[in-house]
Formats: sequence, structure tokens, C-alpha cells
Amino acid sequence: MSDDPNIGRVDAPTWDDLAAIADLDREAFREDGLTAANLGLLAQAARLYVAREEGKVVGQALVIGRVGRPEAFLFGLAVTAGRRGRGLGARLLRAIVADLAAAGVASLDLTVEPGNQAAVWLYEKEGFGRVAEVPDLLGPGRPRLIMRRPVP
Repeated sequence: MSDDPNIGRVDAPTWDDLAAIADLDREAFREDGLTAANLGLLAQAARLYVAREEGKVVGQALVIGRVGRPEAFLFGLAVTAGRRGRGLGARLLRAIVADLAAAGVASLDLTVEPGNQAAVWLYEKEGFGRVAEVPDLLGPGRPRLIMRRPVP
């Protein structure tokens, strides 16, 4: 999947993994962050990816499938604050795309806050194009930009 041994899919996450991923999810997404229990349930039907440094989770992503369709949805991707801007998010995305390509997935969608310029730039740099902006996708006054990239 990835040439980087510190980035990969976690098929059977431990509770320690889930707790670390949940902490990072809450750091990145605040009140919208997932709990370890939610992640444990989602991991039953989704693909969970992590990036580790010195054994600690410093990046994470969750990809869910779409029943009856060849697309996947990047439910969330986060890198710990101290590691942002150093290419870790891009490496994690590339590993995800490679894994999905091997699984026969045709495209990967995601949503991002339109004002999060760093994230939008990263996604565009990694081949995602803008599909639409939905004004209230996460609730009143909480717009999201929908982006998509083909999976080679």
C-alpha cells in the first residue's frame, strides 16, 4: 500500500489505537470529532488509516464506501498540530489512494470547510477538483466544499 512503513491501514484497531485516533479527531474537528466508540463501530465497515511517529498516532483518516457504487468517501483526515505543513497529510492521502486503487475504487470524494485554505490547497495539489459548495451541509451557516478525485 505505502512505501512508508509508518503509514498504513489498520484492519484491527486496538482500544489504544482508537483512543489516540479519537483524540486527534477531536483536536482537528473539535465538537465534530469522533469518539473511540464511534470509531470502533465505523472501523467494522470502513477503512481506517494511521500515520505513526515513534509509535504515536500523528495522522489519521477514515474512508467509507458507498453501497452499490464504486466510489469512496474520505470521512475525515487529520494530522496533529505539531506535524502539519510537513507533507504528512499528502503522504497519507497518497497511501489511501494507492490502497483504494488496489481495491478497484473509481473515485474518492471528501468535504472540507471552504475557508480552510491549507486543506483545500493540499487536496487540489493531490488531484482533487471542486464539485460543489453546499451552504448548510453541516448545519445552518456551516458550508462545505465537496471535492472529488479519480482513483487511478
